[in-house]
Amino acid sequence: MKLLLEKWNKFVNEVEEKSSSVSYQEMIELIKGEEGSEIKIFIDVPKGSPKGFGATEKRPVPFDYGEFPDYINLADGMGWDLIIAPSESGKEWNKIGDLLPVGKVKYKEGTGKEGNDKIVMASGGKISEEDRETLKVFFANMSDRFEEPRISENLSRDLPPNEMQKILAWAGLSGEGEYIGSGTMGNAYRFGDKILKLTKDISEAYASHMIMGREHPNVATIYKVGKRAISPKAGAEHNYVIVSEFLEPYDRSIILTAREMYKDIKRTSAFSKKWYNWEGIDKLNEEEIKSLALFVSYMPEDYRDQAKTRVDEIALGLTFLKNNGVIFSDTQPSNILVKNGKAAIIDLGRSSVNGHPDLEIIK
Repeated sequence: MKLLLEKWNKFVNEVEEKSSSVSYQEMIELIKGEEGSEIKIFIDVPKGSPKGFGATEKRPVPFDYGEFPDYINLADGMGWDLIIAPSESGKEWNKIGDLLPVGKVKYKEGTGKEGNDKIVMASGGKISEEDRETLKVFFANMSDRFEEPRISENLSRDLPPNEMQKILAWAGLSGEGEYIGSGTMGNAYRFGDKILKLTKDISEAYASHMIMGREHPNVATIYKVGKRAISPKAGAEHNYVIVSEFLEPYDRSIILTAREMYKDIKRTSAFSKKWYNWEGIDKLNEEEIKSLALFVSYMPEDYRDQAKTRVDEIALGLTFLKNNGVIFSDTQPSNILVKNGKAAIIDLGRSSVNGHPDLEIIK
C-alpha cells in the first residue's frame, strides 16, 4: 500500500511539473512557436462519439475533440480544449504536427463557462468552407450556450478595404488586426498592445470618451474614440470606434469575484453600493469588513484572500469611473481582465454617463 501511494504521489508531481496554466494568447503563441509541432494532444471524444457540452442530451460530434494536456486553461482548471477540422478528424493524433489554430468557439456570457474556449485546429492553418459550415451548423444547435464559431477573421470581415484603411490611419494602427472577441454590441481586434473595437453601443462610446487619456491601474486606458462618417442609410452597425489598451486575460480569482460582484450589483445589495465610493480595503469600517468577509465566503476557500484583493481592485476602478461621470455595472468576467497583475475594467458597454460628449468624426 505504501509503495502504491509513493508511485501515485510521484505521478501527480510529474503531472504538475509538466502542466502549466497559460492564457489563450499564450497558448496560440506556443502552438505557433518553434517547438509547437511537438506539443502533445489527446483526443478523448473521437469524431462520431456523443458529447453534451454541459447538456443532458448528447449528440455525435462531427470532429475530433480533445485537449492539450500539458497546458491548463484557468477557466476550468483543465487542459485547453481543441477541435480538429471535421475533414481531418478520424486520424491518429498524438502531437500537433502541422496543425495550426484557425479560430475558436466560445461559451456565451452568463453560461458560467466563460473563458473555456475551444481552439479550432487545421493543417497548415487553412480550413475549408465545408468545415466552417459543419462547425457553424453543429454549434448553432447549442446557441443557448455557444457563440457562432469565429474562424480566421480579421478587421476586413467588418469593413470594406477603403473604410478599414481610413479608420486605421485615424487610429494610428497598421495591419489587419487579430479578431479576439465579440459581444452583442460589436467586435474587437488586437493590434499589438492596443485593441480596436467597433461597436454600435453609443453609451460605451460616450463612457470611453469621458475617461480618454486618463490613466488608472484598474481601468484600461482609452486612447481614441470616434464616430464613423457614414450615411444613416447604412444602418447603425458599428458606428463607433474605440482604441484602448490591450489587457491580459483574467485568472480564476477574477472570474469568481467578478461574477459575484455582478450578481450583487444586480441585486443592489447594500455592500455593492459601497463599491462606487471606495477608498481602499484598508479604509473599511468594522461593519464593511464583515460584509466583505461574508461576500467572499460564497467562494471556494482557497480563493477567498485573493477575492478580497480583487474586490478592492475592481471597486477602485468603479469609483474612478464614477468620479469621471461614468456608472458601470456590467462586471461580468469577460469585462474584467488583468493590467500589470491587477484586475482592471476593459469594456464600458451599457454604462450610464453624465452628459453627451461630442465625438470626433472619422474622416
